[in-house]
This record gives sequence, structure tokens and C-alpha cells, in this order.
Amino acid sequence: DTSSGSASVTMTDANVTLTNAQFNKQLITISGTLTANVQLIFPATVKPWIVTNNTTGSFTIIAKTASGTGVPLTHGSQIIYSDGTNILSAAQQQSTATTAPLFNNDILIATTAFTQRALGNYSRSVSIVTSQTLDDSFVGALCILNSSSLLSITLPLMSAYSIGTSIEFVNNNTGMANIHSFSGQYILTANTTTDTVQIFSGETAKFTVVSSAYGNIWQLSGIVENRISNGSGFSYSGYRTITTGASLNQLDDGVAVITSGIPDSFSNPSIDITLPETPRNRTTITIVNQTQYPWLISAGSGTVQTMTGSTSSGYNINSNSTIRCVYNLASNLWIITDDSIASPNYLYYDGSIGSRYGYTTYPCKDTVTGIKRNFMFQFGQATTSAANGSDGTIFNFPIYFNSECFTCNVTDIYSTAYTISMLPISASGFKAWAKDSSGNYVTAPFLWQAWGI
Repeated sequence: DTSSGSASVTMTDANVTLTNAQFNKQLITISGTLTANVQLIFPATVKPWIVTNNTTGSFTIIAKTASGTGVPLTHGSQIIYSDGTNILSAAQQQSTATTAPLFNNDILIATTAFTQRALGNYSRSVSIVTSQTLDDSFVGALCILNSSSLLSITLPLMSAYSIGTSIEFVNNNTGMANIHSFSGQYILTANTTTDTVQIFSGETAKFTVVSSAYGNIWQLSGIVENRISNGSGFSYSGYRTITTGASLNQLDDGVAVITSGIPDSFSNPSIDITLPETPRNRTTITIVNQTQYPWLISAGSGTVQTMTGSTSSGYNINSNSTIRCVYNLASNLWIITDDSIASPNYLYYDGSIGSRYGYTTYPCKDTVTGIKRNFMFQFGQATTSAANGSDGTIFNFPIYFNSECFTCNVTDIYSTAYTISMLPISASGFKAWAKDSSGNYVTAPFLWQAWGI
């Protein structure tokens, strides 16, 4: 049997072509002191070999066919083979397999992709300094937000990704970031779905594709989710605590800002808060000043309006007081709806003919959170539309209630309708409808009142 046993080859500074007796052996041992890079030439015959390189010297041996490509022979033993054209290393040939779904527990091969995902490893780390819509290259990445100004980031289209796909963000700078879902898609928090999540400085947020009652959706986790969840039951989407003097350029929609522990010796204890300049309509921010110092609340280049109807570039909130700021897109104003607890009983009234409305507040205290809040009474004039039928005509309250509208009543102005009804549908609005004596829906002006907190 000519294939049994081993063949010995000596190499120094010249290429060597294996003889028939040598390449027919399954085991080939190379020895000698190399003084140059050399080649060991194999025949273009489909066959495997075990080659042991016992040479010395800092040079390389390439195993190849006369006209094909080859592989370097490292010191020690390795398996190589010829495919009839080239010499290949068995160690370089990789098996491939389909990556199993997340949480799969059968006997399929665990690919590197599956393993990396199970370990929570990132595909890469990328710095983001400008607002943008992310593409596929960000899937699995750790995104470092490195901007001192407001960023607007849109997540990629989710439908192309499997369950378990994720993108994570770390806000490593002083600016705030708005993370938006792709148009028509949503983000799931502990309490509800949304299309926008805000990340403060120092916070993390991870978005993972999960299956839910809403279909596939981005599930939020991380510090941001904890902040939002901790606010549930408090009538706020979350809260943020300030313990030293600071200037806040951006605040979250629905967040309660609570202060404590500012030292008497602090050189400039007053805290200036700048409200967002371009928020969504009726964005609401509650600010609780639990310190002994006043604050200045401003709207950047915009204006704020107090419950007396006056406007200015800033508003002072007194020590141990609470205010609530609501953005009115139509007038481009931040309206201070809950004035300082020390003097809350202003009556705001707009007497424009055909659209009269007003509201006032009374101090109260949330016995669950201890946060000072305000009971609110609102009133106004409106007109139902017969065209809306049983769906009723939808109206917005002049100002959002903090939590809910819990009772209301309505009065027909000119006896136009036989019956007229009003029903609160959220903290932000109500619907109303009117009928004549025959039960037909009619258009009718009416006066309304609503109470809530």
C-alpha cells in the first residue's frame, strides 16, 4: 500500500515539488532550516493530507498546486486537501446554519449570530451627533448620543426584523433626544403605546422587537422605561428630581419636576428652567418647587402666559409652590394653568363672542404622593353639529386636566334642542350632541361646565 506510512521532505531555500511516492502518502513531514520563503507543490488531485511542519527559521512555506492557490503551513500539524485546482486548509472551511429564533430551545446548531444575540452583545458602537432616521446598519448597535442640543432620531422600519432584534441608546451628553418610531409603527412602554420616547442626559433606552397584542412592536426597556413606569399612578408619565442648581433646556411631556436639598450655601440657588420651544400641542409639564428659593420659568425665545392673561418671557414660581405648564400650539404659548399654591384663585376668562370660556383652580394635596395639586373648574360656550350624529361633536377643554374630568353638565342656550348631552372622554376633551323632540340630531349652541383635577 503506497499510501501507508509517511513521506519526509527537507526544505531550506528552494521550492519543492512532491514526487509520486511522496504525495501518495497521507502523512507528510517537513524538516530543515528555512532561509527563504518557499513553496511545496502538490498535484492537482482531489485528496487530503496531514502535513507536519518541523522546520526552523522565520520564513513561510506555502502548500499549493502548480497553477492554483494555496495555504501557509504553520508549525505543527494541520489537515490540508486539494479540490482538484487549489490547496485548501480544512480549518478554514466553515459550516453555516440558519440562525434559530430568539428563545429557541431545540437541538438546532447555535450560530454565532444566535450566540451574540443571547449574550446581549452589540454589533457595533456608533456615535450620533445629528438628528437622523436610522437604517439597517444600526440594528444590534449601541448608539452613543453625543450632542449638547436636542436630537430627533427615528427608528428604522421594523417589519424587516425578527423578534428579538434590538437597538440601544446611551445619552452621553447634556442634550435631550426624542426617539420616534417609524411612521405607522409604535413603541410599547409599561403603561401604553406611544410614537415618541425622550431620553435625558445620562439615561439609557433599549428598543427590542417583540410580539404583542398590537402586533410586532418596539418594546422599551432601560432607565427611561423605569422613569416612565415609576410615574404610573401619579398622573404623570414620570418624574425627575433636581438636587442642585441647574439649567434644564428640555423637559419631558407629562413629567413632574420635583426639587429637594439645594444647600443654603449654593452660590446661585435659583434654578432657571427653559421649557421646550417646539413641543407637540398640549404638552404638559408639572413643576414642583420644594425648595426655599424662587425659580424662573421661561420659554426660550417664546413666551409664557399666566392665568391672569398676561404674557412675558418668564414666570417666577415661588418657594414651596406648584405650577403646571401647557403648550398651546395655536397661539404658540406656554400657559401657566396651575398658579402658585399661595395664590391660586385667579379666574382666567376669554370673553370673545361665540367662544367664551374660562377656568380657575383651587389648592388641594394628593394624599398618595404628597404633591400639591389643584382642583380645576372649567366652563365655556360651544355648538354641536347635527352632522356628527350619535358620535357627537368633539371639543377640547381650554386646558387639560392633570388627571381626569370627573363630572360635567350642559345647558341649552336658546332652547334649540329638546335634549342636549355632554360626556367627558378624556382629561383633554369631551363630546356633546343635541336632539329635537322627534329624536333627530340638531345643531345647537350650549353652555358647559366641567370639574376635575
